Amino acid sequence: MRDTSERKKLLADRNRSRQFLSIIFENVPSMVFVKDARTRRFEFVNRGAEEMLGMGRDKIVGRTDADLFGVPGSAAVQQDDLVVRTGEPVVSEFDFEKPDGDKRRIRTKRVLFRDLDGGEYILGISEDITLRYRAQAELARKGMQDPLTGMRNRMGLQEDFDAIVRRPDSHAVAMVAINLDRFKSINERHGATVGDDLLCHVANRILA
Repeated sequence: MRDTSERKKLLADRNRSRQFLSIIFENVPSMVFVKDARTRRFEFVNRGAEEMLGMGRDKIVGRTDADLFGVPGSAAVQQDDLVVRTGEPVVSEFDFEKPDGDKRRIRTKRVLFRDLDGGEYILGISEDITLRYRAQAELARKGMQDPLTGMRNRMGLQEDFDAIVRRPDSHAVAMVAINLDRFKSINERHGATVGDDLLCHVANRILA
């Protein structure tokens, strides 16, 4: 006969630790995934991954990015290659379209780790930055526009001209400068509101 109380206690403690970690990973609002570093197949994903990717884990685990996403998955494969080759953490962003057509911007950090048996795995944490990305893009867009007319401002025109002169057919481009005569007197006589309306009217005619 042999006393196995201590061994059973250790097993129970280990199971509790596993359950505790599983609960944590399941409730992390970000996407958490683990891939086999050799096969690049998903070994584990949490509930956040299911929500972010728009598919159940039964369709994710055991498959690669190429299996799931085809050509768009090549960007993720390249990042996996980089983290495996260098052993250093890698942060990347890419656009992703869910099965329902919803387009999202995702930021992912990947790290390489080894288990006690020497197996290599890729741990990834992804967050949906779509709203922040769109807000930054909108802010940048507004920085290139005149707030009154919506037309390109001086900074926006400078960016356009820089792009034009780099084109191979830049010699075939002309610029027209338009001046509004007596615009100052219109503002002084009828007020800035009328002057603004006039600018918007002219801008709309140019755009049309």
